[in-house]
Amino acid sequence: MKTFIPLVLAAFIFVISAPIAFGQKATSINFPRGTHETVVTGKLNGYASSKTYVIRVGKNQTITTEDVGKNPISLTIIGPKGSNYEQEMAADCHSRNEITPTVAGTYRITVTQCTKADEWKGTFKFKITAK
Repeated sequence: MKTFIPLVLAAFIFVISAPIAFGQKATSINFPRGTHETVVTGKLNGYASSKTYVIRVGKNQTITTEDVGKNPISLTIIGPKGSNYEQEMAADCHSRNEITPTVAGTYRITVTQCTKADEWKGTFKFKITAK
């Protein structure tokens, strides 16, 4: 019985922390019919929080991102397998990106707070274009 309680406690902690440890589900970015851009909004709760999005594009398109909110964010973009895309990591917040030409597949965009600015809690916005 003495070993049963710690095992149950450990299992409970694992179940509670699993979504954090294994990441969150990504949200798909979809454009309104007839358009090639949209504004994505979400919430962050400090430097440690993040929100992940995915966008599926075709070959030879151009993806651009731009922070359009009041709170500074960083956008980390990872291309699909077979992509040679490497994000330029300049000394800024990385909220403006352009990928051209794209390879067909799903690009993963992770939004975090810009660590070069003061920490904040609240809403972010970024515009994404794919054409």
